[in-house]
Amino acid sequence: MHWSVYLIVFVGLLLAFACTGQRASTKFTEVLPVGDYKALLSEKQGEVQLLDVRTAREYAAGHIEGAQNLDVLDKSSFAEGIQRLDPAKPVMLYCRSGRRSANASALLEKKGFTEIYDLKGGFVAWSAQN
Repeated sequence: MHWSVYLIVFVGLLLAFACTGQRASTKFTEVLPVGDYKALLSEKQGEVQLLDVRTAREYAAGHIEGAQNLDVLDKSSFAEGIQRLDPAKPVMLYCRSGRRSANASALLEKKGFTEIYDLKGGFVAWSAQN
């Protein structure tokens, strides 16, 4: 094969992986679709720490019942807020569409949290199915 064919295939694969939207699960974070997230939330009720990592304005406009608001964009407030959480307990988090919660889960992993669940598609997906 000609080298240009390999280049085209490589660029195609690169684009396919770059355009997947939400990142894949990491070592301690599992990204769950709405149905699985809702089932797990119900199953772990009372033992899970549910976090809405959107802004206070977004939270006030609507949120999942029982969620506490820790705005990941407010770095000092978010860092202070996660200090009050128990790293030994599971954390379920979400944002509007999945990007900020991916950042939040990475920060939680760095702080020693090992059981993290992220809502695929965020509150937008949750609202569409509830």
